[in-house]
Amino acid sequence: ENGLQAPNRAHNLRFYFKQGVQVHDRSQTDEPLLLGMGLAAYGRGDQQQTIQYAQPTHQDNEVSYQHPQLREWYRNSSKGLEQGFDLPTRPFAAEAELWLDIQLQGEVKAQQNGADIQLQTQSGRTLSFAQLHADDATGKRLPSRMVVLDESRLRLWIDDRQAVYP
Repeated sequence: ENGLQAPNRAHNLRFYFKQGVQVHDRSQTDEPLLLGMGLAAYGRGDQQQTIQYAQPTHQDNEVSYQHPQLREWYRNSSKGLEQGFDLPTRPFAAEAELWLDIQLQGEVKAQQNGADIQLQTQSGRTLSFAQLHADDATGKRLPSRMVVLDESRLRLWIDDRQAVYP
C-alpha cells in the first residue's frame, strides 16, 4: 500500500515511490518524512507541460515514471539517490533553454550553495541536490545549472540548443 520502496543503508535513508520520491530517515523508529520531491513541469521559454501522475515501474536499483514526452528515473546506490530524465525528442520549438521544475514537499529549506543546492530538513538533516550534468545522445556534455526558485521549487536549466536527441 506504500508503493515501491528502497532502503539506502549507506545514508540511513528509505525511499518510497508513488509520485516522485519520498525520502525518510530509516535510522528513526517511525522513519519520519525528510523530503518529498518530483518533477512538476518542464518547458522552454513560456511554453510548458505540467506532469500528470504516472505509475512507477522498477528494474534492479532503478525506479522510473514514463510521462508522455519524457522518462523520470531514480537510481539508488551507495552514493545516494540519483535523479534523472530521458527526453527522446527536443520538446517545444522555441530557441530558449530547456527547464525542468522539481517540486519539494515537506518542511525543508532549500539554499543555493555554489552550483549545488543544500536541503535542510525540519529534523536537522542536510541533504544535497548536487552534481548536475546533462548529456546529449552522443555523450556530449551540455551546459546546465540549477537554482532555487522558491521554498518549494527548484529549476534545472539545460542549454540543449546544440544537443543531438535520439
